[in-house]
Amino acid sequence: GGTANATMGLDPGIDRLILAARSEAGLNVLLLFGRDPLTCDTAQGIAMRLQYPLADVSRALVSLSECGVLRSSTGPADAGHTSYWLVDDPDVFVKLRGLIETYMAGPAERRDLFRALASREATA
Repeated sequence: GGTANATMGLDPGIDRLILAARSEAGLNVLLLFGRDPLTCDTAQGIAMRLQYPLADVSRALVSLSECGVLRSSTGPADAGHTSYWLVDDPDVFVKLRGLIETYMAGPAERRDLFRALASREATA
């Protein structure tokens, strides 16, 4: 198994992450949490970091939370803002590492990721 030949199809774990991401903003949210697993931030903070529209980032965060990739909390100290962080799940860490390795492997692998993402967006 693995992601050795991404042009033959993505690893099923990575494919599930792409399905949860649902958009280019969602993919970049995943890459952010994959590169910095200790990130804990609001949609506003993540949108500012990634330079994506807040609505796109918010949709991605909700989707990733619903799929069990992220956890969230809204508390009175947060002035009604929801904070998001990566679940403490080794399986998710392994999938995120595979996603980052695929993304960093080269242009062909990145194309495969964006093709998979486009096919998910078309069916969403």
